[in-house]
Amino acid sequence: MNLKKIQSLAISGDDFSSYEGDPGVMYTGYNDDMVDFGGDGNNSHFGAEIISQRRFTVTLVNTFTSVKQALLSPSYSPSLPAGNAGGAPIADGAIVTVGADTLTASGSPKTIAELLKFIERNPARLIGMKITSNATDQLAQQVVVQRKSPFATLQDEFIDLASYTREEANNDKMVTVRGLNYQFDDQTEIRFPVAAGAAGTPTRTTITLYFGAVLNPASALNKKSAKAGNNPAVAQVRAAVASAQ
Repeated sequence: MNLKKIQSLAISGDDFSSYEGDPGVMYTGYNDDMVDFGGDGNNSHFGAEIISQRRFTVTLVNTFTSVKQALLSPSYSPSLPAGNAGGAPIADGAIVTVGADTLTASGSPKTIAELLKFIERNPARLIGMKITSNATDQLAQQVVVQRKSPFATLQDEFIDLASYTREEANNDKMVTVRGLNYQFDDQTEIRFPVAAGAAGTPTRTTITLYFGAVLNPASALNKKSAKAGNNPAVAQVRAAVASAQ
């Protein structure tokens, strides 16, 4: 099934309207006030995340001649705190500095600080990534996903970038990772290894993060207020208050 067909199914929503069975299985996220899909109508469900326009780009430049770790999602307890020589949470500017060497990060379309602040309050599903780099070794790295809990040590999961490459692909410095099922939130750490640079030639790696559903209380309050406004009693009181001003 190609991407065009998947998008068509997501937009039409046909495969979600006729299913009969366990009510728990029937949940798609459609019309759930707490979940913000950034779409309208039948586009607003978990099956339509693939057509979400939520993208954020992180660019990492490594002048070290060794691999450094960048925590894309730091979690409430980063394994590599700021200032660590082996790696650190992403931030705007230099995140690792030793002598003249640095690992720097920048974000687009907004700052990294804005992304991380948003994620702290609004967990977002990571459904895909595109990685481009001037270093072939970058695609040989493994991204580590570690879920955090104060009650137990949970098993790491790995995103093997090389497994998403194809032999017939002409570009050995770019890979697109689809079908991910992770989250950017305060309980998930995502460690991205940045390939080593060479003397005088830093590695430059750009990661485009594709986000789907967002658990958004602020958006939910707006939706609930709008629904309540359809109730005659609420509408009457609002009208009376507005006219009294």
